Amino acid sequence: THSQQNGVGLVQNVNSTVKYETLEVTSVQSASVNSDGSVNGTVTVRWADGSQGLVSGIWYGSGDDLSGIYGSVTANSVSIWASGSPATNIPAGNFTYAGQAITAYDYGDNTYAEDGTFTMNLNFSSNSGILTAYMEESTYANSNLSVNSSGNIIGSGGKFYIYSNENKNTLLATRPDITFNGTVHNSGATHVTGLAVGTTGTNATIVAIAGKR
Repeated sequence: THSQQNGVGLVQNVNSTVKYETLEVTSVQSASVNSDGSVNGTVTVRWADGSQGLVSGIWYGSGDDLSGIYGSVTANSVSIWASGSPATNIPAGNFTYAGQAITAYDYGDNTYAEDGTFTMNLNFSSNSGILTAYMEESTYANSNLSVNSSGNIIGSGGKFYIYSNENKNTLLATRPDITFNGTVHNSGATHVTGLAVGTTGTNATIVAIAGKR
């Protein structure tokens, strides 16, 4: 089991109503290892009301030390969670994290889901950080991150950019004030996960990351 795993996610219905929902990963059902050490697969999860279900995800680590993002996108809803074990022995100094990113966002009359990668620089001495996530036809950038002594990360003022294609040569929209919330995980703060969320009007935006240093 992964009893120390606790995460928070967002669930969006077709009316763009977004709510928070907690999740606990209890077991891994299937897994395929990627070249960067991340794992794609399916996990069993338990929600706050005690119900259980299967969701797909991308995570790093094994056993009780999974740090990952999990999601489900259908015609009626978008659900994305970030989850990992609490951090201990947080170091001083500057570290760079990299890994997997996913996004789901409304544009026009459609909801889009995209995969990508991210890089994050965290300075535990100055309590500051920078995050950039590159998805297929979108980008998220936030240079206003702060990280506290418990390893919790927050950053307001992030921007989400939507492009016309994968070449990103035509910018369709810029969404400001997409706030990021995340945390580092495990002994030595070796991993990180988090969610960037914007819910203004019908322009719901969710970006999730999971990675390692």
